[in-house]
Amino acid sequence: MKNNTRTIVAVFVLLGANVSHGFLSPYRSKTKLALRSQQQELQEILQQVTVLEESLKDDDTSNFLKIEEQISLLEQQMQQFEQIPIQLTINEFQEACWTILNLPVEVRVALWYAVEETSDDLWEKATDVQQIPTLITKLYEQQHNQAELVTRSQEGLLIARKGRKTKKTLTPATTPTKTKKTPQTFSLFNNNNNSDAEKTIELTPEEQRTESMIQQLLPRVTRQSEVTSQELAVVMEVLRRKDIFLPTSTSPRRIPGGYCISGTWKPNQQSVRERLKRLEEQVPKSFDAQLCWLPDSFSDTDDDDEPFGVTKDPVLLLTKRDFTSSTQPLLNGIASLSAFCTCIVFIVGIYGGNELVMTRLTQPDYSGIDWFNGKIVDLLGPLSLVSGMHLSAQAVVARWEQVKLSFPVVLPFWPLPWMGTLRRCTNSPSSRTSLANVALAGPVAGLVTSAALLWLGLQLTATAPSELSDYFPTLPVRVLQLSMAGGSMIDSVLGGAAGFFTTQESSTAIPLHPLAVAGYVSLLIQAVDLLPLGATNGGRLSLALLGREGHSVIGGLTWLILLLASLSDAQTDVLVGAWIVNNVVQNDPEVPCRNEVDPVGIPQAAAAMFLWFVTALILTPLL
Repeated sequence: MKNNTRTIVAVFVLLGANVSHGFLSPYRSKTKLALRSQQQELQEILQQVTVLEESLKDDDTSNFLKIEEQISLLEQQMQQFEQIPIQLTINEFQEACWTILNLPVEVRVALWYAVEETSDDLWEKATDVQQIPTLITKLYEQQHNQAELVTRSQEGLLIARKGRKTKKTLTPATTPTKTKKTPQTFSLFNNNNNSDAEKTIELTPEEQRTESMIQQLLPRVTRQSEVTSQELAVVMEVLRRKDIFLPTSTSPRRIPGGYCISGTWKPNQQSVRERLKRLEEQVPKSFDAQLCWLPDSFSDTDDDDEPFGVTKDPVLLLTKRDFTSSTQPLLNGIASLSAFCTCIVFIVGIYGGNELVMTRLTQPDYSGIDWFNGKIVDLLGPLSLVSGMHLSAQAVVARWEQVKLSFPVVLPFWPLPWMGTLRRCTNSPSSRTSLANVALAGPVAGLVTSAALLWLGLQLTATAPSELSDYFPTLPVRVLQLSMAGGSMIDSVLGGAAGFFTTQESSTAIPLHPLAVAGYVSLLIQAVDLLPLGATNGGRLSLALLGREGHSVIGGLTWLILLLASLSDAQTDVLVGAWIVNNVVQNDPEVPCRNEVDPVGIPQAAAAMFLWFVTALILTPLL
């Protein structure tokens, strides 16, 4: 309530000092004597405000929420203003509406008393938001009678205090869906379409561009449920106390899924995380929304002269707290089952290049079937081991960073056993550094395990007796040429006096131990996961290092590079498959962090750059 009292003081200072605040034009006293008189009057008003502050401490919160709900709806209607009844710009008039609406009801009563000749129905008018344009018009028209306005406003405060004793519970006189018919020529709420409540509102070009930016920069899960006006009212009541955050006079800006609140932090030595925690302590424990501190990349401005990488002024983003996807579990199960089938098809395919294996499978007693099932396990086991290490490491770090992840969904992928796993964040990481830690853990564990399996498998391939190596799975040379890192390791271990394996005819089948095959294809899977696309681990790293706008640019360039690289015969299957799967299921960016203004830590940035260098070595084909 302290911040409301300061708002009261500000309004009466505007009235007393003749300063325009969106609805009063400049007016100056001609003599110093008049100025002194007005200053004395303002001092008396400040004393009255101090007394009023004590009487406002027992405000009815439920009534406040009702009023704030109308404020939210009114704000949306203000965007549709085309004409105003006084000589003000539309922005000035909207600012005036918001200023009046943020005042306590008692102050609105005082203002109505100041402009009305009678004191009838003051409380009804003060609680009827449709009367706000009339109040602003009357204040504007009577600005030349400033001294009288100040005097009557002071009297109105006394009347409001007395009337409060009999009007504890205030209810709005009207609601936006049932407009009271009055002889006014101007109506705040245009309810010509009440008969069709579901009619789609046509967006202006600016609103369409803003919505397009939201869809590009924030995931769809942030828009699956809207922040309510009651939740906005609770947050604004906390922010108006101005003990942690200093909101600007502009109204919160509605965006799909939430609100953007402009302002700055009150100077102190606390981190953003500590400040957000202090704000959360002032709202109910059951509060279903949260505040995030992000650069304002969601507004449609004409200022395109800023160089790339220069962030805009930050805003508080009010959004829902839970980002659990509404995707049906059945669909996730079907995707994982499909991935298991593509893995089996891959294993059968690489054994199909070995004629001895196919001959044994065609034996009439079907004994080869049971034998081949063991071969499938020999390859499926190490493939699962790499994925398990990836998921386990990521789960441990996510738990440490207090980031909740969805249940893993294995993605099908026809050129390789599978595409990896999809795990979405279901709550907001605390910072970009926290997001980077979660994104780094899985790929690092996966790459290390894959490289170890590949090296161990190559050693076993080189030392295996012929009775075992004759039944090894085979990979054609064209597959070994897909990776500079993997192919070079195979050449260095197995080449020897026989020369380089990867320089042979592309259709030549090279027998490798199952561990080597699992390690090689797992390297490719982990590298694809590190591409800076959408919500992949590479996309998370890109967002953590470059921010949302930078990630959007890098993601677009990556799509273009994939498209161009897929034109190569050697890379067509893997890169086209990566393009399609990522475009279908992982094209959304990651959920917002609680603090996306502070940059990522230097160790995380260095680790990300190193992983991208390794990714380039893995996905660059041998020439």
